[in-house]
Amino acid sequence: MSKKNSPLPLVLLGLTLTGIMASILLAYVYKQNRYISLQKSYHALLAQKSKLQSEVAGVELEIRNLKETGRLEDWAGKMGLAYRGVPELIVVRGRK
Repeated sequence: MSKKNSPLPLVLLGLTLTGIMASILLAYVYKQNRYISLQKSYHALLAQKSKLQSEVAGVELEIRNLKETGRLEDWAGKMGLAYRGVPELIVVRGRK
């Protein structure tokens, strides 16, 4: 067999082109899988963000209520309506 008629270069060229095409397809599949993974993570973070925002709103409401209670207690003290002594235990007779 002469070197000019050898099928080896064509086989190597075919294998090279097949490898390149396979690499391109694998890169495309990897990109799609990565995109789906990132979308799932994004939506999970959005859900977590929403939950944290509602918790923050609840805490802010509690703080607002505590501030209002504190102002009422201050006002009662200024008006002489607050009892400053030791609390007295009230017990109904016949019950413990």
